[in-house]
Amino acid sequence: MNILDIISPKKHGKKRFTPSFFAKSTFVVSVFIFLGFVFVSTILWSSDTKLDIILPDSSGEEVIIEVKDYLENKKYISDSFREESCGDLFANRLFTAEYLLYGSWRVNSFHDRARYFWRVDDKTLTVRKDYTFDYARRGITVSC
Repeated sequence: MNILDIISPKKHGKKRFTPSFFAKSTFVVSVFIFLGFVFVSTILWSSDTKLDIILPDSSGEEVIIEVKDYLENKKYISDSFREESCGDLFANRLFTAEYLLYGSWRVNSFHDRARYFWRVDDKTLTVRKDYTFDYARRGITVSC
C-alpha cells in the first residue's frame, strides 16, 4: 500500500472518497496510533517496580510442626474407602517448607506418588490446603 495513493488527488475523473479510501486511511491511522502507544508506554513504564520483601516471623521447622498438627485432625479416605489418619500417613514423610516472600509458606510432602501442598500464614500460623496445584486435572482425589 502506498501512502501517497491515499493523499494524492485522483486522475481520470474517478471518485476520491470510496470505501477503499476509508479502509486504507483507517488502517494507516491505526498503525500510527499503535506505534505512538508503544513509544509512549515504553517511556512511561521503563522503570522497574521494587517490591518490599516481607521477612518471615517463623522458621521452616515451626511451620512444618504446624502442618503436622493440622494433619493429625484430618482423615484420609483411601481408594478402598478406609478412613485413615493423615497424621499417620505423613508421619515418616519428608516435608519441605518454602517461604513465598509475601507472608506465607508453602509446605509440601509426597504420599503415594503424589505431592500434597499446604499454605501456612506466617503471622497466624493457620494452615489450609493449597489448591493452586490442579489435582482434579491429574485425577487425584485430595482429602488431607
